[in-house]
Amino acid sequence: MASAELKAKARSGVGKGAARALRREGWIPAVIYGDKKDPLPVSINYHDAMKRIYAGGFLSHVITLDVDGAKHRVIPRDYQLDVVKDFAMHVDFLRVGAHTKLNVQVAVHFINQDQSPGIKRGGVLNIVHHTLELSVPADAIPESLTVDLAGRDIGDTIHLSAITLPAGASVRSHETDLTIATIAAPSALKSDEASAPAADAAAAADHAGSVPDRCREPYPLVHDRAHDSCNRSPGREFSAGVQPRKALDRRRSSRNGIPRLRASTGRASAVGPADRG
Repeated sequence: MASAELKAKARSGVGKGAARALRREGWIPAVIYGDKKDPLPVSINYHDAMKRIYAGGFLSHVITLDVDGAKHRVIPRDYQLDVVKDFAMHVDFLRVGAHTKLNVQVAVHFINQDQSPGIKRGGVLNIVHHTLELSVPADAIPESLTVDLAGRDIGDTIHLSAITLPAGASVRSHETDLTIATIAAPSALKSDEASAPAADAAAAADHAGSVPDRCREPYPLVHDRAHDSCNRSPGREFSAGVQPRKALDRRRSSRNGIPRLRASTGRASAVGPADRG
């Protein structure tokens, strides 16, 4: 990865008042720390810093800061943006030594989509990880990680083992071979596969012979195809939720004259001890 360069100048004033004065002059307060050295307050040009931040990958690029002629090899670790105007308020830089190993987020890019049979058939690329956290030497930080989709079909799963990592780099993850992306079937293909069993069942029902509607309602009747008639099914005189009138005509009674229900009249009457028996 090529190292970018930013112009900076040392600053003596610290605190909110000095920081506000720098921002009015077009500079962003920053600090350089790490590598067992004292922190160094600096300020960087506003336009150069914003261009680097919005270009992407700002926190994963090694930068050379030219502080009044002195070169400092650093990597941005954090930056603060204004919550309303969205411009940079402060930047933290970490010194990078000769054998420094860093934890950085690296973007994952996918290539050769036009050579994937699954995507050509309408498959959908579901990206599980857009970035991966790598533990990598500062001199070997890659610009991005590349996944080749050539030959990938619907239902294929792309794992970490399909990506070539730089020498000395490792992925910080608890999974041994985590999933990067999958190629899923389109919704139209899923609906066709789901409707196939239903179509087979409908074809089997048509082959066996359909039951006329008059044999289905209001009670489940048996269709006699020989005589084209509907007969009651033994033991299934009434369908679920439909009760005979005799079942409603049973009188409910209890002690102490609790009202009972007469289904024939729909009126409640009090029943005393003398009425029972």
